[in-house]
Amino acid sequence: MRSCIFGLVVLFAATTGVVTAAAERGTDQEAMAMVVEAVELFDRVGPEATFAAINAPETAFKDRDLFALVWRMDGMLMANGNGARLVGTQRWDFRDAGGTYLTRLIIETATNGGGWVNYDWQDPKTGNMHAKSTYAIALSDEYVIGVGVYGYKVDED
Repeated sequence: MRSCIFGLVVLFAATTGVVTAAAERGTDQEAMAMVVEAVELFDRVGPEATFAAINAPETAFKDRDLFALVWRMDGMLMANGNGARLVGTQRWDFRDAGGTYLTRLIIETATNGGGWVNYDWQDPKTGNMHAKSTYAIALSDEYVIGVGVYGYKVDED
């Protein structure tokens, strides 16, 4: 199932002309492309090297407001392209501003074929609450990855 979804993501990213632009904000296509890049790395080098690459201070898994996050299925944060401060912390009971168990929802979505998770989040650029969407898929039976975009929610069709 993951290979089918992964193939569709690659096809979608390729056909929509994913280009890292000089834009201030990342796009949903760029978020999906970053997930694809992380999956390819994970498949090549395994979990520990992938986590190290994502956690590195000058990581390729952070681009403007886009960054990769990897959780273990129990909610433990294993990698964070936005900084290692929260790596190793348990996020299972973490709630967003609306009270949603966000990590649980991301893991559930990722393990049920992957897709977008919509929620409200404080935008670090403005300090205001805004819509955010995270694209999440399972990396393996043990881990899930997500990359989010600020400013709008991605409609699921």
